[in-house]
Amino acid sequence: MLYNFLKIRTIQLLLNLNKNLKYIFISFLSLLFLFTFSTFGFWNLLSGYYHLTTLIALLAFMIFILIFYKRKLSFISIKSTIVWLESKNYTNINPLSAIKDIPAGDKTNLLMWDAHIKQTRASLKDLVYYFPKITLEAVDPLKVRFIFILFFILSIFWGLNNNVLKQNLVKIYVINLNKVDKLKEKYNVLARLKPPAYTMLPQRKIEIKNFNNEETRKINVPFSSELLLQTFGESSKKMKITIDKKNEYYSKDNDNLNINYKLMYSQNLKIETKDNTEINIYLNIIEDEKPEVKFLSNPEVVNGVSLKFLTEAKDDYGIVKGYVTFTKPFGFEHFIEKQLRYDLPVSKDNKNLFKSMFFKNMSSHIWAGNNSNININFYDDLDQKGTIYKNIFIPEKKFTSLKAKLIYEVRTDLAKRKISLYEAKKIIDNIILEEKDFEFDELIKEKYFTVISKLNELKKTPISYKSSFYKDLWELAIAVEEGEVFSVKKNLEQIEQNLFDSINQRETEKVSTNVDKFKESIQSLLDINKQDRRNSFSNNENNIKEQLKKATKDLEDLLKTGTKENLDEKVQELRQLADSIKNPKKLDKNQLFKEQKKREFINKLSELLNEQELIMEETFNEAANRGKFKQSSEGSGGRTSKERQENLRNTLGNIMRDIGESENEIPQELGRADRAMRQATRELEGGRPDQASNAQGRATEMLRRGMERMRYNNNFAQNSSSQKENNIENQYEKNFSDSNNNLEYQGTSLGGTIEIPKKVKIQKAQKIAKELYTRYNQKGRSIKEKEYIKNLLDWY
Repeated sequence: MLYNFLKIRTIQLLLNLNKNLKYIFISFLSLLFLFTFSTFGFWNLLSGYYHLTTLIALLAFMIFILIFYKRKLSFISIKSTIVWLESKNYTNINPLSAIKDIPAGDKTNLLMWDAHIKQTRASLKDLVYYFPKITLEAVDPLKVRFIFILFFILSIFWGLNNNVLKQNLVKIYVINLNKVDKLKEKYNVLARLKPPAYTMLPQRKIEIKNFNNEETRKINVPFSSELLLQTFGESSKKMKITIDKKNEYYSKDNDNLNINYKLMYSQNLKIETKDNTEINIYLNIIEDEKPEVKFLSNPEVVNGVSLKFLTEAKDDYGIVKGYVTFTKPFGFEHFIEKQLRYDLPVSKDNKNLFKSMFFKNMSSHIWAGNNSNININFYDDLDQKGTIYKNIFIPEKKFTSLKAKLIYEVRTDLAKRKISLYEAKKIIDNIILEEKDFEFDELIKEKYFTVISKLNELKKTPISYKSSFYKDLWELAIAVEEGEVFSVKKNLEQIEQNLFDSINQRETEKVSTNVDKFKESIQSLLDINKQDRRNSFSNNENNIKEQLKKATKDLEDLLKTGTKENLDEKVQELRQLADSIKNPKKLDKNQLFKEQKKREFINKLSELLNEQELIMEETFNEAANRGKFKQSSEGSGGRTSKERQENLRNTLGNIMRDIGESENEIPQELGRADRAMRQATRELEGGRPDQASNAQGRATEMLRRGMERMRYNNNFAQNSSSQKENNIENQYEKNFSDSNNNLEYQGTSLGGTIEIPKKVKIQKAQKIAKELYTRYNQKGRSIKEKEYIKNLLDWY
């Protein structure tokens, strides 16, 4: 009963609220308005009698509003609430009112009266307690309330951020009639600290009135901040401001001060007035720290000709520029340039911490093939430098053509002043003219005549790496080395530059056109490279096309919606891919043999995969025929399926052993396929074809992934970015762990995930696995020994 009574009282409250919603809403907005302006410090602008007068006027206005509202306010009684609730439930009866009826007179039929009460109580059990809905749309269709609430939240945030919330709210009721007008009777000092613009910090107000004579306040200030001081008032009192005991400023009668002082080091600020008020402030300078720089990846040579590394730079307020410099190598002391410099892109989104990738083909530079110190420098707004350096070997191209190599050596010897211009001309003449095939090569003839013309014009050897003479010699050597590929590469480089220029300018239409040209040029280069079976791309054309398609598609998408940082990252990826294609690695006889063996293994695995799929289909059908994967009794599995599965696993073991003996890397997925096959055999032996089918499905997937990994040529993987390779590895691991979360498939006797060993330990693990497979397949082994080896392989 008490619970129902509370429900009725709640309904009464909501009905009254709904009836008087308009006036309650106006009162709520008025209070929000008052608290918002109070939080923003409105009462600080008034002093003494002004404050008192405003407060009285405000209270009088509020009382008037209450009296005005009182006439229009309505109150809904409990009886009216009961009638409203009954009308919501019934049309002909009113049980809530009837339950309180009292018999009239002494001649009432008590039996009928008891029946009436029982019927009323029975009706009350079906009573539904409807709660009135309250909506503000009727009183505030324009949603003005949200504007008031927004400003109220902003005022709270502002007050908390400036530590004045409590002070400003209490100020409503704090009235000091002893204080006189500040503008007329007392000097005021407005003090602000303005940090440098590059810090992105807001101005800070110094509350002078909160300081006293007895203590020295300490305030932390960013380096190179400005101290802004202003005095105002009409009194004849004098004021003296001293900064760092040297700079003194006097305020005379009716003469206001306006001081702008830059703080370069920590110093004292003293403010003195004629009535012996003394305020001391110690301005403590926070020094701007130098940028910190570190290598995230050490400099490495990629594709045999390019230098690549990743750096991270961070600063307390932000980085504004960055450079990579190479010091002048030994033997080039006479060159006019002291160093070789490249700009590093600096992010505008996150200036405090960002990563920068450097990737550059260095082989054409005259300093290539020599030791140099590489310096990475980043600067902040104060031009403070953070640097890191490393000694490196500038990569140079390895020529396979003897004549091209001789021309390259002539170029180097000329730059180092080991030979004269006359000797260089004589050597180049002998190289080109004695080769009859060059007579019919228009490209080589053109480059040759350009070099000879320069040699005849020069009085002395150029001593600048910017000289076009060294570029002409380089192009002659490359033309002799690469033949027709040289022209295709030059065309690709021009298209590549046009593409990156259009990306930087965000010209979407030009980007789309240049992407198509870029793909066509790449395809032309791939067609030429495909004729040479000794390069590292001879068996990876499909992988290259897929990467190129994905990279260009991502690039076009990022141009529309991506950030500049993501766009730069994708441009770097595309640049590295193009560089890999332009500089394929030549394979020696041993590598060619390994590639041939790898193709043979892939073909064997393909046959194995087809056989596994057939067995899996048969097992699936067998399980379906047994009642849609209901587990059958142990020992009822098909003998033939079990033997075929075991033979298939032995065949896979032999292929893995052969892969190891050929010095090719055994894909980890094949080991997982082997464990899945072993589980399938045990499930078939135990009469559980449903579980065997699941294991066979995992084996099929692992075989497919193992073949894909073998197709992904190791040389090509090295040419690709390490980021791409890591992503592939991580994706393989993620897919495997997501789809196979059971102890048997993880291959550990105790369960849990497998930690992939470091590369330095992989070879040892492969040897152990190969030895275990060999011993297991030996005919003389007993069943007990084979069981033991099988457990070891499970753990492996």
